[in-house]
Amino acid sequence: MKRSTLVKSTLSMCVSFLLVLLVLTLASTAATPAKRLIFASAGFPESNRHSHSLMLREEAIATLTGFWRSVEELKVVDDYQAAFRMKRPAATMPYAASRAADLRIVSKAQWDQEGFEGFDKRPAGTGSYRYVGRQLGQSITYERVEKFHLMVMKRVGLAVAVHNATPEVRRAAHFTTKADGGKGAARELVEVILKSKGIWEEMIDKARA
Repeated sequence: MKRSTLVKSTLSMCVSFLLVLLVLTLASTAATPAKRLIFASAGFPESNRHSHSLMLREEAIATLTGFWRSVEELKVVDDYQAAFRMKRPAATMPYAASRAADLRIVSKAQWDQEGFEGFDKRPAGTGSYRYVGRQLGQSITYERVEKFHLMVMKRVGLAVAVHNATPEVRRAAHFTTKADGGKGAARELVEVILKSKGIWEEMIDKARA
């Protein structure tokens, strides 16, 4: 396993993801900002509810604590979805939900069994890096989960690979961009998605307005 305290290699991927997320957010809220938004919950909706409850504690100091306290109701839709009903329209909800440092999903089963101490020493997670340990005030160490991206691609509804991805990744993708990574692939994907929704021209006009 490769270990790293700084995951710089994921920076470009995060930027591309946020670009796509921003455009899709604008598209989905172009008409009227919604007060009820439904998000995938990785199959652990009760953990989502539990994680949100931790944000409501007086001692919670995460950056977007104020935003999460504006949730009027959190309802479990099914085993894979949770619905947030906001007190007021919240167009920034997709952005807030993507900030793992704010609404990080805490395993309710682990919390009930081990409490904060267990979570602090051995946090359960499903991300691309596994927590190894930390030196308070100095560093946090993670190790890479081998072929994590392939595991994710097999589970999502639309797996996308850039043109210069490895053969293994391209085979797992539903769609492969014509552009290489870092050379317009994210923009190409945004265009494909918006055109498939029939709102490409509408979004171009709004961007130019």
